[in-house]
Amino acid sequence: MNLWTKEIEKRFARTGSQDGKGFDARCVVKYFDPTGSWTLFCTEASGRYAAGDFLLGGGVFPPEGQELHDIILFGCVTGLGFPEWGYSSLAEIKATKGMLGLGMERDLYLDENATVRAAMEAIGQEVPCD
Repeated sequence: MNLWTKEIEKRFARTGSQDGKGFDARCVVKYFDPTGSWTLFCTEASGRYAAGDFLLGGGVFPPEGQELHDIILFGCVTGLGFPEWGYSSLAEIKATKGMLGLGMERDLYLDENATVRAAMEAIGQEVPCD
């Protein structure tokens, strides 16, 4: 499965920073372990370049002359028994293998305008009080 597409990149660019919105932030892309309970609701993305520089603020477009090395995603992960906010690398997500050796998958049916709260509720995840 292709975990990153040009359309996802464009959605992140349109959304920009969602700092302070918490569970009411727009869920731009959702990744999940098809054989487990892990789900990652991504709200922001930044590009990481070979030089180690980051382009923050919801953008993943490389500065002129620099090659994109990885994408750093920010969002809420569930599967630990409680939701936790933090950063994940797209390379790490791609390398993660669950039971039976299956990799992470992308929710192809995620409502483009869903908040993290709505996306969590849609799969029966309890949303804590903000």
